[in-house]
Order: sequence, then structure tokens, then C-alpha cells
Amino acid sequence: MSMNPTFDAISSLYNYGVACSRIACYMDLAGDGVKEASKLFQQAAWTFEHLRSLVSNLHPSEMSVDFTGESLGMLSNLMLAQAQYLFYRKALEAGMKPAVLAKIAMQVSQYFSKAHELSQTNVGLKGYDGAKFANVMLYHSLYFAAMGYFVLAQDELKKVAEHTKGQGTAVAMLKKTAIEFEKAKQVVTLVPSNYQENYNAKYADVIKLRDKAIHENKTIYFERELPIE
Repeated sequence: MSMNPTFDAISSLYNYGVACSRIACYMDLAGDGVKEASKLFQQAAWTFEHLRSLVSNLHPSEMSVDFTGESLGMLSNLMLAQAQYLFYRKALEAGMKPAVLAKIAMQVSQYFSKAHELSQTNVGLKGYDGAKFANVMLYHSLYFAAMGYFVLAQDELKKVAEHTKGQGTAVAMLKKTAIEFEKAKQVVTLVPSNYQENYNAKYADVIKLRDKAIHENKTIYFERELPIE
């Protein structure tokens, strides 16, 4: 046991952050559950981020993988990713505008991407659990980026159905969505099977809609496709 009060304070804060995240993970999301869980994830994120400024005061003998800037930064971004995912889920259920929903999905992707990036800068984190933990974060960063484009692609198809124009844009957006899903395809085999099942179902939907849109544009609309960067 350390006799350093700074170490004890940091350990207590770290345990508080872990407790917040664990409670959030196992909360019933019915009613105000999503809101409360999101708040706990945000509290955990703030705690881990605050700890990054404190661990520099530790003696080298008190340092561990958990108390490195990379580990704490990874945890902070992971907590924010989960909080933002809950916001995405709530926005989806509430039927928010596609542009807003896509933006939220992209934010989820960015937080997971940053968490994964930090996990690769520390040997202990990079190889944790045979790299499965890092692969799950990478997968989610790619999956939610693809979902952001898919939300926008589905909205373009809806506009075509309402106004009988814009098929070229819809096709381009669906092609971009397929490309983004194909990026995730390179990682999905490295994560647990339940992720693979969800991915395969969603990817199949994207390809089906893309091919149908391409066929209709060639036979009905004859519109030029606009490139999507």
C-alpha cells in the first residue's frame, strides 16, 4: 500500500470513474434510464480526463498501465462514445431529423476512433485481451461512421419517393455508405459474433438498397451521380 496521499486520492478518483461507468453499463434504460446512464458516462469521462493532469505527480514506482495519460485518455473518450451512443439511440427513437442523427453518429465514431488511437500508443493497452478490446473500439468507430452515411442515404431515397427526383444523389450516397461499411468489414471478423450478426444484416440492407437504386436510376431516372467525399 502506498503512503503517498496523492496516490490514494488518484486511486479513489479512478475507482469512482470505474463505478460510474459500471453502473451506467447495467442500468435499465427504460424511462429516464438513457438520460441517467448518459450522465454517469459523462461523469466517468470527466473523472478520467481530470486524472490525466494528476498522474504526473506520481512517483515512477506508483505508475501502472491504468495511470498513464494514454490509458486515461482512452477511457475518457470511450465513456464519451458510450454517452453519445445513448444520445444517438434516443434521437433515433424520437425520430430526429436525419442530418442531426447522422451528425450524432459521426460524433460517436470520432470518440471511438480517438479511444482506439490512444489504445495503440501503449503496449499494455494495445495487447490487452489479445487486442480484442481495441478491435471492438475500432469496429465501432467504422460502423458508426457508416451508419451516419446510411441515415443520409435513406433520407435521400425518401426525398426521391416524395419528389420523383434526386436519384443520382441517392445512388451516390448509397455507394459511399457501402464503401464505409466495407471498411468495417475488415475488422468485424476480429470482434465477437454478436457484432458480426448485426453488421452482416445491416450491410446486406445497404447493398440491396444500393443495387436497387442503381437499377432504377439506369431504367427510370437517368440522373448523373454526384460524387460524395
